[in-house]
Amino acid sequence: MRILRLVIVGLAALFVAARYARERARLRTVARLGGPEGLRYLESTRARSDSAMVIITVLLAAAAAASVVRTALAG
Repeated sequence: MRILRLVIVGLAALFVAARYARERARLRTVARLGGPEGLRYLESTRARSDSAMVIITVLLAAAAAASVVRTALAG
């Protein structure tokens, strides 16, 4: 079960790193566009990104809870 927990933590770290990279790219684009165009772009992409992160967080939390329950039942 340690491997499952390590995989869950690894996936969480991967998603955090990807989110960071995506946010940096988004901010570079906003700086390039500037003004109202940049703000519109930022708001539209952030809404999609936030929705995706909620789904990913729920899935990872469910996997972590399942790992804890499985460990408790096995031990």
